[in-house]
Amino acid sequence: MSGLNKEIPNSNKRQKVISNNMLTSWLTNKRPKLQNNEPITSATTTITSTTITHTTIVDSISKDRESVKTSIASTSTSDSSQSNLNCHDFSTDIANYLHGSNTSDYIKVKLLEMNNIPPNEFVYPFSVHLKKGKEEKRYLKKSHFENCSWLLYSPSKGGLFCKYCVLFAVKGGRDKNVTLNKFVNSPLTKFAKIMGVDGDFSVHSNNLYHKNAVQIAIEFLNTFKNPQNEIINILNSNRMKTVTENRERLRPIIESILFLGRQNIALRGHRVQGVLNISTTSSSVINEGNFRELLKFRVASGDTILEKHLKTCNSKATYISHTTQENIIDCIKDEILTSILNGVKHVKYYSVVFDETTDVSHVS
Repeated sequence: MSGLNKEIPNSNKRQKVISNNMLTSWLTNKRPKLQNNEPITSATTTITSTTITHTTIVDSISKDRESVKTSIASTSTSDSSQSNLNCHDFSTDIANYLHGSNTSDYIKVKLLEMNNIPPNEFVYPFSVHLKKGKEEKRYLKKSHFENCSWLLYSPSKGGLFCKYCVLFAVKGGRDKNVTLNKFVNSPLTKFAKIMGVDGDFSVHSNNLYHKNAVQIAIEFLNTFKNPQNEIINILNSNRMKTVTENRERLRPIIESILFLGRQNIALRGHRVQGVLNISTTSSSVINEGNFRELLKFRVASGDTILEKHLKTCNSKATYISHTTQENIIDCIKDEILTSILNGVKHVKYYSVVFDETTDVSHVS
């Protein structure tokens, strides 16, 4: 008993204090660093108790697994979206024309007639759903687009739209006052229940506003390609006559630009402004550039339609200015690009050949 009452030697006390101080210092360094100018209290510098239980370890491991799973899923989705963005033509992204935007007739025709099936390099997306506590993926398939010709995928929105309803269905319901969401103003991004009698595709196809939009689209394409069938033109024969005549006036101008483009001949020279002198008795030797000289040659060769246009048109409506030339060239470019893309989409392999020539300044 007397031994138990003896005091601990000073050397043992000193070793125990040093050991405790080292442990406290090590644990303090492992704690998160304080923000700048944050006051240091005794609670932050003194470790009162440290308890690590089995539950704490299990919770930490579970959180790590969840973060890894979320990271993998988000990486997979982002990779798929990025791949689809890279292979997509944004001028044909249906999401650019939502909410009754002012879409030109040319764009509408382009969207309605384009192939709705994604290209070969398209990565079909999926959505994740819980079923009996397990995660299941539901993928889009090529067959979905083949069975639903109205279906378009928007890479910018990451979902599905109905091209007919986006362009022609503004409201739904009996009184046309119900805002349309799925497939129209917002994309379908959940693919768990898209097939079957009560699936998203079937339900949308049977909606009255969808059927009306399809019919409007058919009539729109018919009148766009055959303007003589437009009601206003049927009722007003004089207007139809004017439309036909104006198109015939533009035909030789467009054909001249096409000819120069095919032959790789420059259109303009130093004198491209003002009234075009088509008089055969003129003794002028001024060269007005290839395009204007070609128009004069056509008139001299007997193009009566072009001659009548240049003689009777207003000086501000000749349609031979450099601005009109550039607009026509842009339209030709769009047609050529569309033709090339349609050909590329239907082949497995294709090649691109590059060539270069240097001009007089030796700049390629």
